[in-house]
Amino acid sequence: MKKLIMFLTVFFSAFSFVTSARAFTIDYVSGTTYNTLLVDNLAATMSTMDGMTVKATFADGAEETVTWDSASGAVSVSSGWSLSLGSADADTFDSIWTLSSSIRGIVSLDLDGDLGDTVFDVITDSNDYYSPNSGNGNELQVTSANNFDLISVTYKDRVMVNSVWYGDLYKTMTLDFGSSGFIGEIKFKADTDNLDAPLDQTPEPTTFLLFGLGCLGLAGVSRKKQL
Repeated sequence: MKKLIMFLTVFFSAFSFVTSARAFTIDYVSGTTYNTLLVDNLAATMSTMDGMTVKATFADGAEETVTWDSASGAVSVSSGWSLSLGSADADTFDSIWTLSSSIRGIVSLDLDGDLGDTVFDVITDSNDYYSPNSGNGNELQVTSANNFDLISVTYKDRVMVNSVWYGDLYKTMTLDFGSSGFIGEIKFKADTDNLDAPLDQTPEPTTFLLFGLGCLGLAGVSRKKQL
């Protein structure tokens, strides 16, 4: 009987952790649409993302934005928090990211790949439907956590390849921990790809419409003057 009770205790404890670890939501926001000509590297690593910006927002309202630099192995270690990623040559598809905060409660963490020619790849598709040269990716997956309090993950600003949207690439990834802030350590997976050139912002259809109407208006004014 004691063995059964011990088994059930361990089982439900493990089940509780798994449930909490998957309790966060994942949202996708179109945001601003960008375009790139080519996914240059589907096996992005710590060193190929140099230039990516990482912004931490803290419970006291302060913000800190740092640049991802593989030479240091982690970002912002000296200010009470850090973000690191496996070894320098490990593919982000399998590598483990580690976010730590020892004295400052992190409300949100925003990763913007633009200046590092990096995008976040969120789709694993058995039919191989994804952006050309991208390959399978994955959404953020928590692998372990201490004082776990992740509420949501948001992917924003979709990235097209040759003006086609495949549904898998985004410019930014944001982790939201709630207003009380996160202190502790969380490990997770999040896949990235590298691009061959900086992203180009794509005008929205309404922009083209307004431009066209403006041209028609100018043409009308010109015609009246001629008459």
